[in-house]
Amino acid sequence: MKYFRLIHGRIAVSRTARNSIQHYFPGEYRIIPNGVDTSRFKPNGKRNPFEILFVGRIEPRKGLQFLINALPIIKKEIPEANLTVVGGSYKRMKLNIPPEVKNSIRFPGFIEPKRLPEIFNKSYVFVSPALRGESFGIVLIESMASGTPVVASDIPGYRCVIKDGYNGLNVPPGDPEGIAKGVIKVMKDKDLRESLIRGGLISAEHYSWVRVAKEVLKYYYEVNPSLS
Repeated sequence: MKYFRLIHGRIAVSRTARNSIQHYFPGEYRIIPNGVDTSRFKPNGKRNPFEILFVGRIEPRKGLQFLINALPIIKKEIPEANLTVVGGSYKRMKLNIPPEVKNSIRFPGFIEPKRLPEIFNKSYVFVSPALRGESFGIVLIESMASGTPVVASDIPGYRCVIKDGYNGLNVPPGDPEGIAKGVIKVMKDKDLRESLIRGGLISAEHYSWVRVAKEVLKYYYEVNPSLS
């Protein structure tokens, strides 16, 4: 706390992050979001039809199991649907994979960050079924910047980024049927899909590093007026 009192300005990436940290370190915070490199993450290339993408650590709070449980429901409506899971080793977490979708899930494991734009661009829809503990969700804006529609859990940190029906769909956390309903809707409703892509691209520009960096610099000069 002694050193914290010496800080002139405080930044939180979202209201959710601010509310969390204020409990331990009270004070005024400026909300400045995380950013995305829109020169790297942008629409580019041909997508794999009906490919669902998950990117994240393979741990329970990320909700991967509920997305896997949603896949049989999705495939009843869209038999061609498949799931690609990008992250750590799935063997570290005991995932229950229904036998009927075993051959429809691919686990490439960890990939180098430089390949992420390619992964997003090949996918048809990105799903982040996290259960809790997300203060922002950088993967959401990376997906939006890539022109990939987003289906995300309706949790506080994600609501800071996703406006339901505009730049993505919010679905109930921990609900395979809700996840499936959202994914199917995006895949089958062309007008909705194109609308979400447009909204996502507009939103991504708001989070571009160029814009975010300017906000940080502006705030820096506000709290250090002698340097302006």
